Amino acid sequence: VCDMDRERVLKILKEDFVIMDGATGSLLMKNGMPKGVCTEKWILDNPDVLKKVQSEYVNAGSRLILAPTFGANRIRLKEAGLEKEVDIVVKKLVDLSKSIAKEDTIIAGDISMTGLQIEPVGDVTFEELIDVYKEQIKALDKAGVDLLVIETMISLQETRAAIIAVKEVCDLPILVTMTFTNDFTTFYGNTPESVAVVLQSLGVDGIGVNCSVGPEGIAKVINRMSKYSKVPLIAKPNAGMPKTDNGKTYYDMTAKDFSEEMVETIEAGATMLGGCCGTEPIFIEMLSEKVKDIRFKGYKKSDIDTFANSKRVFDVNNDDKSDIYIIEEHVDEMTIDNIKEVIDDNPEKFLVTSTNNPEVLEEILRYYPGRAVYAKKDELSDNILKVINKYGSFLVDKKYTTC
Repeated sequence: VCDMDRERVLKILKEDFVIMDGATGSLLMKNGMPKGVCTEKWILDNPDVLKKVQSEYVNAGSRLILAPTFGANRIRLKEAGLEKEVDIVVKKLVDLSKSIAKEDTIIAGDISMTGLQIEPVGDVTFEELIDVYKEQIKALDKAGVDLLVIETMISLQETRAAIIAVKEVCDLPILVTMTFTNDFTTFYGNTPESVAVVLQSLGVDGIGVNCSVGPEGIAKVINRMSKYSKVPLIAKPNAGMPKTDNGKTYYDMTAKDFSEEMVETIEAGATMLGGCCGTEPIFIEMLSEKVKDIRFKGYKKSDIDTFANSKRVFDVNNDDKSDIYIIEEHVDEMTIDNIKEVIDDNPEKFLVTSTNNPEVLEEILRYYPGRAVYAKKDELSDNILKVINKYGSFLVDKKYTTC
């Protein structure tokens, strides 16, 4: 269904710097979109504004632009009464971006948070969340996007739900960017290192950061991710830190300063580059020019392979068995609720399992918000191997000393 096939897209992402777009929402507001409205509906009612903004980004040097489908899922569209029209809304929004694209422009389907919180913190189940994302992803795939960008995520578990949904719907390439606070963790306490290990284990094609802070702060996050990353790194920072004046938020970083500070982000390892809040086409234009003077050395590929919980990676030199929770005894008799309870009750533990039941293994690996270990006791069946590969488990021999 894609206009650009998967292999061509992946080749582009890996063989040179990729300039992405900048902020969209703030520019729509500058062009008349009121606060508090459903962005997707407003764009459909005012298509020429979106086309103008995205045309300016493409002309400024953006090779990859995000179709304005950020909140085009049934949860977010409900506020505009469009929750039953996800397919129609997504198709129209993607077509708008396609209409201004050049021949070599990559059109990404944009996916973000639903606004719901997963049990036990909130009311939505993990499977319900996956189902919401599946509906949006099917619509994006049908609309013919070239890849998917899961962005501005603050919860590693919700991000996992979106990735699993993609994997069960289509084979589009996946890029993921999370948002970090001033202390360099997400709102839910996920660290750059655990984000890198967990997301790439699920088979995504690029990881990184958007929004959050300015280029200098994002360079620090990218640097920490690069210790473990095996896929291209993405950086879409804000134009510095937000400031307020009479209740209005603004950013005072210039496009020149932004492009110069992005050099540090590139040196930290980012090869996919764009902007978020406060950035405009001139920022992308100057960034594009700056990048032309920098030699592409390839994307960084870490030689460290390890496992993680949602907040930290396992350190072979410093962590011990007390950090590990082994789900093994009577596991085949456990219900999914039992499994969830064990995982929820041990959030700081690294999970190890060696069940030979593929259905039980899938329940464990699907719900665990980290990269779990599978400790094999004997030869693996095809069904067990299939589940291990799907969730990217860290496979070790049962005699592995830390387990």
